[in-house]
Amino acid sequence: MISAARSERDAGEAWAGIIPALVTPLCPDGSLDVEGLERMIGYVSSHGVHAISILGSTGEGALLPDAVHAEALMVALRSGGRRPIIAGVLNAVPRDVFAAARRAFECGAAAVLLTPPFYYRLDQAAIVAFYREAVRVLRGPIFIYHIPAFTKVQLEPETVSKLAELPGLVGIKDSSRDLDFHRRVIEQTRDRSFAVFAGSGDILVASMGWGGAGAIAASANLIPDTLVQLWNAQRAGDTDGAGHLHRRVHAVEEICRRFPFPVNWKTSLALIGLMNAVPAFPVQAMTPADVDAMRSGLRELGVLREGSSYNSLFQKGGRDCE
Repeated sequence: MISAARSERDAGEAWAGIIPALVTPLCPDGSLDVEGLERMIGYVSSHGVHAISILGSTGEGALLPDAVHAEALMVALRSGGRRPIIAGVLNAVPRDVFAAARRAFECGAAAVLLTPPFYYRLDQAAIVAFYREAVRVLRGPIFIYHIPAFTKVQLEPETVSKLAELPGLVGIKDSSRDLDFHRRVIEQTRDRSFAVFAGSGDILVASMGWGGAGAIAASANLIPDTLVQLWNAQRAGDTDGAGHLHRRVHAVEEICRRFPFPVNWKTSLALIGLMNAVPAFPVQAMTPADVDAMRSGLRELGVLREGSSYNSLFQKGGRDCE
């Protein structure tokens, strides 16, 4: 569904589907767990995801040192096969954002996902200026990353509509959880080559019903098969099938959201044996009681069949962690 062989003007039309907001497996010393990342990419790829987004919020991109960023990108590009890799760049300094995005493109990333500069509460004119400059200095597809709960930067639908006119700015990941904003963005960019992605799986049906492209979702780490099936059912007009799958996605996300983000998703993946649950410093591991509660909830949904001990969740890793 996603093809990089498009002009920048038409690139938005090439982006659609289910894209995991991939976790970044780490060793206890904070270095990259290379084998863990390769295992995660193999897992989501085997379930038919359409692309892979790395180093975003779920991937703890704002907490990882440059060396881990660079290594994770290279591992993803090497392991992703033909699936396009979207590289997240979460930084408050515009010049550093553009430098990191440029390096990502030079390494082979298919697109970059850029938050606006955070810390200050930017007005709409400043946001437009930032993305105009990004389009001017970068040579490759750019996605807006709208996550005001973290950045404190709130876009307006009219601002997104204006930005959607820029060649090279091909879409938005909207993690605002504001359904009215999401709907208005889709409506105001419908006549342009601009892909609007939901930032979570539980609004995928509503988003696609309005004309959205798909989801870039944390839950696609844990249940990529369910989300791909949901996307296919919604596209095919299978209302009953989509409804059933939506309820499952919502239930899984509801359980995982009871616990601190983003270590909740790492812990869920550790519970099914894919990786360890080591978070990026200074994020703290989930407590044994919380792990037990998550284990119980996921087992009830059939996601988890065999539990792991609490200690083992923080010891599992590839040879690079030994």
